[in-house]
Parts: sequence; C-alpha cells; structure tokens
Amino acid sequence: MAVSGYAKYIGRVGALAVALGVTGAVASSPGIAWADEQSSSTSTGADTSNTTPSDNTAGSPGTTTTTDPGTDPSDTTTGDADDTDPDAEDPDLDDEDLDDEELVEEEPGDGDVTGDGDAEEPGEETAVDDTESDNVTDQSETDALVEAVKDDFTAPEDEQSPADDTTLLAASTQRSATHTEGEAEQPVSVAHVPVAAPFRLPTPEQVVRQVRQAVTTCVCNVITGTINFVNAAMSLFTGGGGAAGPGGPASPLGNPLIAAVMEWARRETTRVIEFVSRTPVAQFVHGVTQQITQAFADFTNSPFGREISTQIAQFLTSCEDSTSLPDELERVVVVGGLNEPTDFAFLPADGDSDTIDRIFITEKSGAIKVYNPQDGTVSTLISLPTVTADGERGLVGIEVDPQFWTDGAEGYHTIYVAYTGADNYDRLSKLRLDPATLGYLSEEELLVSTELGNNFHHGGELQFDPQGEYLYWAVGDNTEGANAQDLTNIHGKILRLDRNGEAPADNPYVNTPGAIKQIYAIGLRNPFRFTFTPNGKLLVADVGEAEWEELNVVIPGGNYGWPSEEGECSDCEFVNPIYAYPHSAPPANAGSITAVVVYTGTTLPEEYQNKVYIADYSLGWIKELTFDQEFTSLISERTFDSKAGTAVKLDQSPDGNIYQLNIYPGQLSVIRPSGGNRGPTAVITASPTAGAGDSLTVNFSAADSTDPDGDQLQYRWTFSDGRTSDEMNPTMTFTNTTGTYTAYTATLTVTDGDKTSTATQRVVVGSTPPVATIKDTLPDNYNAGDTITFEAEASDAEDGALPPDAYKWSVVFHHAEHTHPFRDSITGTTGSVTIPRTRDQLGNTWYRVTLTVTDSSGLSTTTFRDIHPNTVELTFNASHPDAAFTVDGVRYVGSHVIPDAVVGVERVVSAPSPQGTDGGQLEYVSWSDGGAQSHTITTPEDATDYTVTYNFVPAIAMVV
Repeated sequence: MAVSGYAKYIGRVGALAVALGVTGAVASSPGIAWADEQSSSTSTGADTSNTTPSDNTAGSPGTTTTTDPGTDPSDTTTGDADDTDPDAEDPDLDDEDLDDEELVEEEPGDGDVTGDGDAEEPGEETAVDDTESDNVTDQSETDALVEAVKDDFTAPEDEQSPADDTTLLAASTQRSATHTEGEAEQPVSVAHVPVAAPFRLPTPEQVVRQVRQAVTTCVCNVITGTINFVNAAMSLFTGGGGAAGPGGPASPLGNPLIAAVMEWARRETTRVIEFVSRTPVAQFVHGVTQQITQAFADFTNSPFGREISTQIAQFLTSCEDSTSLPDELERVVVVGGLNEPTDFAFLPADGDSDTIDRIFITEKSGAIKVYNPQDGTVSTLISLPTVTADGERGLVGIEVDPQFWTDGAEGYHTIYVAYTGADNYDRLSKLRLDPATLGYLSEEELLVSTELGNNFHHGGELQFDPQGEYLYWAVGDNTEGANAQDLTNIHGKILRLDRNGEAPADNPYVNTPGAIKQIYAIGLRNPFRFTFTPNGKLLVADVGEAEWEELNVVIPGGNYGWPSEEGECSDCEFVNPIYAYPHSAPPANAGSITAVVVYTGTTLPEEYQNKVYIADYSLGWIKELTFDQEFTSLISERTFDSKAGTAVKLDQSPDGNIYQLNIYPGQLSVIRPSGGNRGPTAVITASPTAGAGDSLTVNFSAADSTDPDGDQLQYRWTFSDGRTSDEMNPTMTFTNTTGTYTAYTATLTVTDGDKTSTATQRVVVGSTPPVATIKDTLPDNYNAGDTITFEAEASDAEDGALPPDAYKWSVVFHHAEHTHPFRDSITGTTGSVTIPRTRDQLGNTWYRVTLTVTDSSGLSTTTFRDIHPNTVELTFNASHPDAAFTVDGVRYVGSHVIPDAVVGVERVVSAPSPQGTDGGQLEYVSWSDGGAQSHTITTPEDATDYTVTYNFVPAIAMVV
C-alpha cells in the first residue's frame, strides 16, 4: 500500500540520509573559539534541545492538598520571568525571482563546510563519521532515492498552476572561500529546481496515524537519524535553532508542524547541518523553500494547522531525551526555603577577592536575605516596607559596590537595589550599611520612573562595569512596547549612571533635548539579565514575546528593534543580536532567557572555561555558548543542563564556582566540581503525618533517596524525642504529651560514604488538618478588566471556626506551560483581583486562585480553582494589499488575525501614512470603527473586523 502524507517524505528523506551516511556527521566550526585560543581543550558537538517543563495543572478542576509546615506542598506550577505571544503574525516571506528550469548540482568550494562560503580555519579538518557508509551499496540506488524525494515535492505537470511555470532560485549570495593548504578555490554552488504545484497536505488524522505507526515500528531511538536529517533540511528553511548575527537566525516559518518537528530534533542539528548542506539533496530541499513556505503560511492560522500542531507537538515530546548536569559537576543547594527570590550579589571578603564574605539575596516581596558561608546562617538585612510585589513588580535587582571595603570612598559599605515602590513607580536606590555590623542604616533614591508600573516587564538587573566606575540598570518596557523607542521614559532601556544617579558626560543621549540622560541603549522588551565580557562588552539577555529570545552585544546608543522586531532582521536599521533562539512549538510557544554569565574562572574543568552560559526559565535548561574572542560571532552551542528548573540568575562567585538562583522553589545553589563523586539527595516519605488521639504510628521511608553515581547509601534517622534508627524504612509511634497536640521532627541523613544530604518531616499528634472550600461565587470565566472576587469557608475539628488571618490566598497567572507571579499573601476569608487589560492576556493564559488555610497546630489545607478567559476572533485588514498597519506596535501588511483575543484587552492600532508602493503612495483615510489614525480599541465580546482604508495616489510622471 502506498504511503501518503508527511510520513512518505520523512521516510524517503530518512532513507536517503542513511544511504548518504550523514547521521553521525560532525563538521568543524567556521572560526576559532575564544576558549580554543586560551587553551588546548575543545568542546565538540552541540546539544540544542529545548525541554519544556510539563504543566500537569492546565484546565484542571479544583484540587485540595493537605500539608503541614514540615512538608512542601506539591507545587504543580512552574514560574516564568516573562511571557510569549502566540498571537503575533509571522514576518512576510517574499518570493524569490524564478528563472531556470534545470537542477544544477555543483559541490561547494573545498574548505567551505557549510556551503555558504565561510571557510575553515587553516589547519582544521572536517571530521565526518562514516559509520553508516556500508549502507551505500549501489550508487544507482542512492540516485533513485534522490529522484524519489524530488518527485515527492513536485506535482504532476497537469496539476501545476499556470502561474508556477517559472523556476525557483535556491541559493544565497556567493562568497569566495578560504581553503586549506593545497586546495583549489571553487565557487559556491547555485542550485535551481523546477517549481512544483502548491504543496498538498494530508488530513491531521493521516499525519498523526503515520507518525505514530512509524514510531511504534521503529521506536524513537531508531528513527533519530532520520529526524536529524529532516531537521537539518528544515534548518535551511529557518536558519536553525540558534545563530549568531549578522548572518544568524532567519525569520522562522509560522508553521506549527515544522516547529514541532524541529523542537523534537533540534538537539542533533548542529552536528549535522554543516555536512548536510553540501549534499545535492540539501541543495534541492533549499530550492523549494519558498513554495513550501507559502503553502504552510496559508494554513498557519487554520483549524487544520492548529489541530495538527497540537497533536504532533504533544506526541513528539514523548521521544525527547534530556541532558543533565555533566558527571564531573554537581549542583548543591546552599540556601533553601526562599520566598520568590529574584536576584543575588556576592560580597567578596575584605582583602581577599577570591573568598565570599556574604551573599545578598533579594525576595520579590521586599526582603533582603544575607547568607554567611562561614557559619551557614541566613539572616534578614531588611524587609523594605515600601514595595509593590504584584505580578513581576517587586524587589528585582541588587548590586554590591566594588568600593564596599574602601574606607572613605563614595561606595563604602553601599549596595544598590531596584524595585517597584508602594507608589507603584520603579526606582533605583542605594542602601548604606553599618561598617561594624553590616546592618541596614539608610536608603537614598537615585532614579525614579515617571510611569506607573504595570504587572510585567520590569527587568531589574544591576551591575557595575568592569572598571567599577559606572552602574548599569536594565528596565523592561512595562508591557508598553512603544516605551522602548521613547526617550522620555526609562522603560525598555539599558541605563548608565554614576553613584549619585547622574548621567556620565559621554552617555549617548546626554545632549538630546527631552531625553532621559541616563539612557545608554533602547529598543529592548524585557532585558532581564546582563553581564560583561572580559574585554568589556555588555551582553544583554532580552526576553522575547512571540518568537525569539535574544542575546545582544549592547553598544552606546544602540537600538535593538523592539517593538518592531524581535530576533534578527534583515535590511533594518536596528542592531541584530549576536545569538537568538526560537520559542518552543505551539501551543506553548515557551521561551524566556533569564540568565547569562561569562565564565572566566579556573575552578571548573578546562572544557567549561571561557564560555557563556544562558538559562531559560520557562524551558528549564542551561546552555553553553562559545563565541570568538571579540564576541562578534557564535562558534558553537550545546545543552549544559536540561533539568535546571526555573533559573532566574547565574553568576560566577569569587571562588570560581557558578551560582544559580531558582525562583520556584526558592533556592540558591552552587554548581561546582564533584571531585569524582556527586552527592546524594535525601527524600522522606511518611504516612500519616498527622492524626487525632493520644498516639500516632508513622511509617517512614528513605527509599526515594537517590545518588547520581549509583553509590550504595547509608541511612540515619534522628527524631526530636531522642530516638534514632539506621533502617531505610523505620516505623515509629509518637504520643501526645500535652493534652492538645504535640509536634515532632524527623530528620533523615543519607551518605554515600563521602558526601551527605538531609531532609526533615514534621509529625503532629493530637490534631488534624482543617477543611477548606472555595465558594462557587468565583466565576469560571473572565474578561480583561473584570474584578474577580473570591470567598472561602473553613473549619477545624480541634479549633472550630478559624480566624481571618488563617486564610492565605495567592493568584498565579498561567501562560501555556509556565507561570508568572500575579498576587500573593492576600489574607482573609475573601479577596479580589482585577484582571489587567494589557496585551499579555492571551487565549492560552488563565489564572489559578489558591487558598491555604492553617490551624493553630500549624497543619494546612490547600485548595484551588482555575478561571479562564472569554475569547473572540479579531481581524485587521487594509484596503490595499501592500498597506501596512501596526497592532500594539507590531507591523503587519495586508491583514492580521488574532483567533483567540481575550475580551476586554486594550490594543493600540495605528496606520502610518504616507506609505510608498509600486507606482505611487498610499495615504491614510480612516478606520472602520471611526477611531483616529492611532487609537486604542477594547476587544469586544463578539468577533469583529477592523479595516483601515488608504487612498492610492499615483506618482506624477516627469516629462523631460
């Protein structure tokens, strides 16, 4: 039986991949890595997999969890420092000129690994794994496979459209290549292929059935080589997973199927793409790019596209693997139990810059914690009383002055903090500490925003330059994209100022009338983290919206394109990122670059030195990037740890380790050499942990404790009543000695003979958890702008009616598979929140209202309810197909559809005028809703079309 649909194409291309022996190909990098110039060690291969943390809570009904203070309630959510916007349209993909009809197959010039003209460095060799070469038994067999692939993408002549009787240019500009010694120079090839009729798609059921059958037959790991080849081919369409700029990532296709396949296979792309790009079949596939792109673009927003993307994305995730932290390294929790930590900063020891004296840790609610590594204690420096901590507002940044220990200097015993104040304005302040006790003395404001804070996009990173002269502050766009281009406010910018908050004389806008003089660079969405390179360059991680996450080299006065562009753009006036990577497959569209550090230490093994490490909060990974010494181009990338969790900062410590801060659960950890032995992890399970009466028998178990090296573990239990046990699974009986209730603590210590780990469990005898219910007055759905009121009732068998302060509420904003903090620490039997009208309210966002009720014995019950948005379809059209308009600052041409716009969201639409077009220009006339040329619309409850009308004014012919 003939195979139809995508399985046929994947199968034939996969067979060809095996015949060509490309599944293990590795090509050398076009350039010398900075790390290679520093040492003889090299890092080969690039694992670029994106592993999205699963969210097993979406759409779930209310669930109740009973806990006590010794047990961390099951937290089924993950956090996100930022969000994405799947509603944004894909950039226009212009057809290339078509001229020839023959497929010309020429080899790229020798020394040009990628086929793009970039040569290998002298002395380098291209290593190709030929372990599959035995499969090539007959050249005619390979040729037949090539022809079959061509046939798959080319319709019969009688089915071709008359409009398609031209050919497609399938190669980019030619460049001369530099060759290794003894090699001749050859031009880069240009391939031409016949244009096929529009690509015809099978039904979603066919595609899913074929993919599932293939995987069932072959098992995921058997077809990995095939998928690698497909991914390499798709990378020719999109520019790959991440790339350097200029010449980096092209605009991604808006196709959900390709996105799903690419997400699955990306981890092998870097190893294969440079070799594959030299093969004739790769040149052929590149040749049909425009045709397939157009076909896919036509159905991107169709029900078919959404259905197939959802089904395949969900299925393919079952075949993903992950890369944990390398064996020679270990991650050890230094400080746990933090409440939404947002940032940390090291204080080196006085007179010993290689030793940590203290670590300052900020919590979003306003607390500054201080960790003392000498005795392991954690104290609170201050809880700032004037912090607004809703959404991503709060205490978000901290920096220690490099002059902290210099008596008499301006920065003596000074730290700096960025936060949203009680007045709802973002601000930068410096705090003075007591020289004798390091206690808090005073606060001085340096710079305050003029714009009220919205829920999201506040950035917050603070760092001094390597010379310790000027302080840099990253500030997000406050959810208003236009802010990033507006010189009259601080939002969407990198700011540069002195210790008194003043602008240095050489700041780029210091002499611009009306501009904030502290502005250093503009056009950023949410620059959440930045760092400095050894040669003083500023690397800024800017969290994206719809498609791309960026790492930018920021220069004075640079404009990085937001809100007009994200990722790399061509033929634009903006500065392109040095590295960018796309979001995960729909429907999640996840991506949030929330950490960046340049590791220049020598404590970690040599292969990790002189590398850049970035973390993605919503995808849960850390990646290692290698750049050239000048930080002008990317050499390689690989996954360092795909199980990193919700990292919001990475930083190199004075002692040469890497510290990692996770916001959920709140932990500061250190990544350090394991010394050949990674430490174990202690885990306690116990049942029951509370009960009424005078005695309680509890079954304890340490069976879930693990050791990453597989070492045999030894167990030691200690109980607060003095008893001990060396069993893995002891059973203990506890008694109530007070007449009301008695609490006990069980401590488990596990050891592998060298390293240890501990865990604790609280047990309460004589009390049971309360019963709590969220009342049905909470709605199931909402519109943006609604005020949502919630109410609960609770009772306790021992306490009876509970006081209002026993009720604690939190509201978490969910976006697909990740979350954002929204409201926390609401106290009382009732509470309310107002849903913002901002563009962050999307069809795949929703809110979880969580209630925790705690009785007098410290036992808690947690329950929650989910509420979802009401959505409609919005369509924006221009009367002329070439006319452009903007929605929330993003440019669209001709039309734009938002299939699931949240009712009540406010959007700004604008119609630039005049606009040049063929034969004349377009002049604005009106919007169909009667609004001004630029005006705000509120998403109605019914599907609505908005049309902007332009007049075409022909150009006046000049008579000579």
